[in-house]
Amino acid sequence: MIPRNAPLFAQRLTSALMCLCFAYLLVFGPAKVSADEARAVALAYYTALAEEDWTTVSTLFQPHASIQVRAEYGGAAEPDGYDTTATNWAEVAGTSGGGWGFASTGAGLSESNWTFAPADIAIESDGTYIRIDHSSDYDFQGYKGQATGHETLTLTRYYGRPVITALKSYKSFGE
Repeated sequence: MIPRNAPLFAQRLTSALMCLCFAYLLVFGPAKVSADEARAVALAYYTALAEEDWTTVSTLFQPHASIQVRAEYGGAAEPDGYDTTATNWAEVAGTSGGGWGFASTGAGLSESNWTFAPADIAIESDGTYIRIDHSSDYDFQGYKGQATGHETLTLTRYYGRPVITALKSYKSFGE
């Protein structure tokens, strides 16, 4: 509260500071991503993946987000575990079906009948974590089957909006 008898300069300075604080809160919002916002981002992410809408997928990630991928084929795990890469949408925008996670595989992988459901959500000091369980039917170079797995998305605010800053994906391709 500004006293009535305060100098005009002090009144204006106090008012300006309060306006700046209010504007900051409007632009950047709360520091943490809520559970509802995390679900909405996850839904947008999987919908865009299913439609191969790479423009939408790229807008959901913070630039240079950390992506870790692990896949098992027929029960045999890849020996090197998770491969960590920086997000580079130019390389993955043309991939077919399988999306960014299988960019090195190319157009040989196609997936359909995607189902996904949020499993766990945790709001921590370093971000909001949401685990998504998913499954799909796949066809890769004549091999067909059911793919199952999960992804953990880490969300934080980037210029006021919730974005994915890290993604850890695991998928098992059964026969």
